Amino acid sequence: MKFTRRSASFLMAACLLTLVAAIFSRPAAAQDERWWIVRADYGTVSQHNDVTDLLRDLIARGGVNGRVTVNNQTMGGDPAVGANKKLRILARNARSEQREFDFREDSYVPADMFIVRRDDWDRGHDRDDHPHNYGGREQQESNGLQILRAFYGVQEEPWK
Repeated sequence: MKFTRRSASFLMAACLLTLVAAIFSRPAAAQDERWWIVRADYGTVSQHNDVTDLLRDLIARGGVNGRVTVNNQTMGGDPAVGANKKLRILARNARSEQREFDFREDSYVPADMFIVRRDDWDRGHDRDDHPHNYGGREQQESNGLQILRAFYGVQEEPWK
């Protein structure tokens, strides 16, 4: 009878360990996901600069040692002198899910977390999965302008 209890305890412990491993392995996989930069702002809520193109360029170059420093020098100036600033990145993944990433001033953005060039995206995805292609049909472009998001009314933050 002792052998049966010992076996049952071992089996329960193995099941519990498997369950814990499954729960904690899922967030790690989500962190390894690559994101397409839709928009990036640097500064405070009331005083910020659009740094989307600048950040895309820094990420495309791989940053320094695989990361981009978030500070006034790398983000093109100081939009709010004396205030604590942050870089806010609105990004989209291959499943068209959107997420906001916030990086404090003097922190680092991992360059391998984001996709910035169209050929990098297309290499691993069908053209219908491209973030600028909604519903499997090509977005109409006029003079290189493309509307990704629009707002009407008063809002504190452009992505909420």
